[in-house]
Amino acid sequence: DEIELEEEEERRIYLLPKKVSKTEDRDHHTYKVSGSVSPLSTNEFSLPGESWESEIAELGEMCESLNTEFRKKFHIRQKVMDYFTKQSWKTAQQHLNTMNHQIQDYRIKKLDKFQFIIIEELENFEKDSQSLKDLEKEFVDFWEKTFQKFNAYQKSEQQ
Repeated sequence: DEIELEEEEERRIYLLPKKVSKTEDRDHHTYKVSGSVSPLSTNEFSLPGESWESEIAELGEMCESLNTEFRKKFHIRQKVMDYFTKQSWKTAQQHLNTMNHQIQDYRIKKLDKFQFIIIEELENFEKDSQSLKDLEKEFVDFWEKTFQKFNAYQKSEQQ
């Protein structure tokens, strides 16, 4: 799109009316000066009012063509700016969506890791708890046996 717009602008430069061209205007004045051999030549004689009106008309046409060209260029630039604005907006949205997705993935990974650690710690706690229960049972069994032996010894001493 950019290349097409630039090519269109270049084509317009070459399509300017001849009245707008500065080099041709200079050639026209040179022709008048070189064409007037004598001050009384009838071919180059014109009334001051007629040349003024024609120059004003040419100036008006030149202003209109410049105005038209300016509006076209402005419109083209506005289209280009709108295009780049839309593209920038789309790119920014894509980057934000990508970042949001990456952040969510990172959070999910962290939560999974946290969940894994918690489950692992709970399993360790259950193992430790079971070990303590087993130890407590052994301790109770040992004291029961010791108490029974002590009772048997006490009875034997009393007899």
